[in-house]
Amino acid sequence: MYPDTVQSSLTAVVDYLIDNGITLPQAEDAFRQLVIERGLAKSGGNITRASKKLGVHRNTIHHDLSLHPTEKQKRRAERRAGEILENEDRRNR
Repeated sequence: MYPDTVQSSLTAVVDYLIDNGITLPQAEDAFRQLVIERGLAKSGGNITRASKKLGVHRNTIHHDLSLHPTEKQKRRAERRAGEILENEDRRNR
């Protein structure tokens, strides 16, 4: 299935999760988010290339990112919100 080193690493991670009360749905969610983030990083942020590497449709990545935005997406949203507030402030003067 996997090389022995990968299998032993996965076993150690699973043991840690179980010992620390992490549920299977929580672990699946965190793993999925990490795989997508790493796939995007290895694809230079290109969703289409990442989707091909990960074997999923690009809409799947868009959907997951809408549920769990990356730090970059969060910063962009905060910046946009700040710009909107500034524009409204100027109009109200």
